Amino acid sequence: MNLPTTMLKTYLHDSGWRTHTCNSCGTEALKKTTEVCLNATCPQAGFIPRTTFMSLAEAAGKFDGILEHSHTKLSPAPIVHPTYSSLFASAGVNAVHETIFSETADEYRRVYVIQPVIRTQFFDAVSSKGSSTSFVNPSFMQLTASPDDHIYGIERLFDCLSGLGIYVGNMALSLSERTSQWGISPHRKLQLDVHYRGLQIADAIYTSEFPQSTRDSLSMSDIGIGLERAVWLVNGSPSYFDAIGPHAHALTHAPELLDGVRTMTLMALGGVTPGRTNQGYQFRRLAKRTASLLTVPDVRKLAEHYSRQWQTYGPSTVSDADAIATVESEVDKQFANALAAETGFTKQTPDENTETFLQRLLLRGST
Repeated sequence: MNLPTTMLKTYLHDSGWRTHTCNSCGTEALKKTTEVCLNATCPQAGFIPRTTFMSLAEAAGKFDGILEHSHTKLSPAPIVHPTYSSLFASAGVNAVHETIFSETADEYRRVYVIQPVIRTQFFDAVSSKGSSTSFVNPSFMQLTASPDDHIYGIERLFDCLSGLGIYVGNMALSLSERTSQWGISPHRKLQLDVHYRGLQIADAIYTSEFPQSTRDSLSMSDIGIGLERAVWLVNGSPSYFDAIGPHAHALTHAPELLDGVRTMTLMALGGVTPGRTNQGYQFRRLAKRTASLLTVPDVRKLAEHYSRQWQTYGPSTVSDADAIATVESEVDKQFANALAAETGFTKQTPDENTETFLQRLLLRGST
């Protein structure tokens, strides 16, 4: 079955989208007005200022209000699952993972989920300009979707973004056919990327033949939004982490520190503990970088804030207290490791905490 590229182009054209080349930077995109651009460095990547600050919780609530009448809401997928093809849940489509990969019956026609995700491939790209290793991915899907169903989903996407206060006329779109490696074999997909203020905030993917082993291929509509990035751009504040908070910390701490504690907290709530391989290694890697950015190994208030934030989207695998303790303990351990490397004074045990290490170091200095 061919991808409905021509049909989607016709729908976009009939809805007022035209291919324009930016007069300032030469970037080509589908737009409703020539005054916007999808290039973040272009002066035409503008926005409409707000007078009140929007929170992540407020934005997620707006999606609920728009989608609850047309879609069935699912609980978020666990952040870690042995059948995932990646270390962590990395997109909202993980919420229908069992239906896709265990090839069970599709219970619902249209579904949506407010899904926390982790993408450690962004470890080196974390910045105040819109990148993090964890974020919330509101997604709506249909696993037996016709091209018309996918267009219906795109209309709901525009409804959701408009509900945040993003004027559709200020968006820029790019449409492409790509090969996806996700699943049991490569397949073609049609991807519509939505840009606002020069950054991608959403995508709408249609696959006409998603491979299956025991049944016919699925025709699937998968639409997702980057919640933190969308809210940050709507607010128009200086840093991406302003939308994540807590504000006093976002204004004073490095983005990598905030991101490290936030992602480790999500990992810990999902039952991940520090280790040398797989999920545990990623946890330890974040802890090491976080510790290097601290002057005092105290991340409790941050971990408590992020624990509350993550748990608004769904239940955790372990208790709030245990998750926070896991984050605190590993950051403290990595802070002590850094002190040992700097001073040349050996830790008694690999798990010796900073306070005990410093006591021994001070005693050595008094002799």
